[in-house]
Amino acid sequence: MTLRSLAANTPSRRANWRALGLSREDMEKPKIAVVNSSSELAICYAHLDGIARQVKEEIRAAGGVPFEVRTAAPSDFITGANKAGSYILAGRDIIANDIEVQVEAALLDGMICLTSCDKTPPGHLMAAARLDIPTILVIGGYQPAGEIDGEPVDVEDVWSGTIGMRFGREPKFPIADMAENAIMGPGVCAGMATANTMHSTVEALGMCLPGHAPVRANSRKMQANARAAARRIVEMVHEDLKPRDIMTPGAFRNAIATVLAVSGSINAIKHLQAVAIEAQNGLDVFALWEEMSDVPVLSAVRPTGQVRIEQFEDAGGARAVLKRLESRIDTSALTCTGKTLAENLAGYEIPGPDVIHGLDDPVGPGPSIAILKGSFADTAVVRLGIRDGSRPEEFTGPARVFESTAETMQAIEDKVVQPGDVVVARNQGLRGGPPRPDHRLRHRRPIVRPVPQGPDGSRSPPRGRDRRPDRQDPRRRRHHHLGRQPQHRRQRPARRARPPQRPRLENPGDRLSKHLPPRRARHEYRRSAGAGAGVGRCNSPSACATA
Repeated sequence: MTLRSLAANTPSRRANWRALGLSREDMEKPKIAVVNSSSELAICYAHLDGIARQVKEEIRAAGGVPFEVRTAAPSDFITGANKAGSYILAGRDIIANDIEVQVEAALLDGMICLTSCDKTPPGHLMAAARLDIPTILVIGGYQPAGEIDGEPVDVEDVWSGTIGMRFGREPKFPIADMAENAIMGPGVCAGMATANTMHSTVEALGMCLPGHAPVRANSRKMQANARAAARRIVEMVHEDLKPRDIMTPGAFRNAIATVLAVSGSINAIKHLQAVAIEAQNGLDVFALWEEMSDVPVLSAVRPTGQVRIEQFEDAGGARAVLKRLESRIDTSALTCTGKTLAENLAGYEIPGPDVIHGLDDPVGPGPSIAILKGSFADTAVVRLGIRDGSRPEEFTGPARVFESTAETMQAIEDKVVQPGDVVVARNQGLRGGPPRPDHRLRHRRPIVRPVPQGPDGSRSPPRGRDRRPDRQDPRRRRHHHLGRQPQHRRQRPARRARPPQRPRLENPGDRLSKHLPPRRARHEYRRSAGAGAGVGRCNSPSACATA
């Protein structure tokens, strides 16, 4: 094949590259972008400079010429500090744009992306699908957790403990002690939160080498993985193996099945839809998600269950999950190895069968993440986790409507919100303010958030992690939070939410509807004094009618 970088080898370009130390022979070699999101702001990326050096060495040895390029490096706990996290989701799209204006503008032949914190995997996948040049991702790995009195402590404990204290729940250890011990090295948050969910998704899509997700950050295994990926990207350029050859509808089906099987982050939905849009394959991830809703939970990694991410990796990680799902997914999908998923899985034996269960002996039935629709929302996402009967899957309650996160939090803290109420937090959408609901609302469980179409054509559900009811304060278990995600200035169903209304959640029926009392009963409407929340009630269930 003819390298596209050669088409731009003008005298001026050659003069610039000669000044960088490239030889005449280098001018004829594949030019590979090493996409590095290293940042001294966040521990998620702190190790990537060292990995980038190894990757560049291996690319040179394989006959390529590496060029390191940098992108934005969003990190929830660091760059989510201002504007209620407004910059975080935007950072994903900026990453894709950063890559385009450097890699595509320079007509480089391929790229290897060092992917780490939550928004870098989807940002890299979006750029790969958009540019459609040979691309492979290197999984950046997760951080080592610490211990207190022999018990593991990670950043999830710090985060949930801090929020819980505001509502009267005592953390398992003092917050200051946990903050000192939770993170003991570089990498993304431990547990099956967004980062490790997306790392597993990358492998399920076929965009990293088999057995690479998840992985301990900066470990010998991760470094070996990075070197193997560096050698492979040079081969992919010569083979002209491109992302749109790999990220087919079958690959997306495999990714969705993997997320459901590990009860991963609901953020995977919006990220996969954004990638599909960049790939221009016309795929509706939400519709496909509903088709795959019978996939059961095969491994309960924290925060869904008690399996730690280290145990999940040692048990085979994403590769083992795909092996378990072999009869349920599209194994004909091509991967970055140049082989099909079936070929990659052939002969593989799962090292931890007790951690990653089979389809005939799941941890719990599916779906772990459900798509709801109804008169209250065009589309909503609810994370069910392990459906073991401990969590009610049908609920009807009076709506309490708030116009801001601060107003919502104050009402909960002041006990204006009572058990059995449904909290509707509006103005959480892309136009309304932050492109994701404020993190402080994430611990009002269970969560359902309406998710209509975003301005970029992608659906944009919020981020958030669930906790099973048995880990909550019993006084809080029956608060149902409807975090409004859509663009609030449009007259979406959730925007039109007005008391008196009684949102009804029906997870088995995939419904999210609003119930209104008959017109003759609307005089019972009242406003909560000083709370800014509208409340509507019916005298009896029979007095309510579906809108």
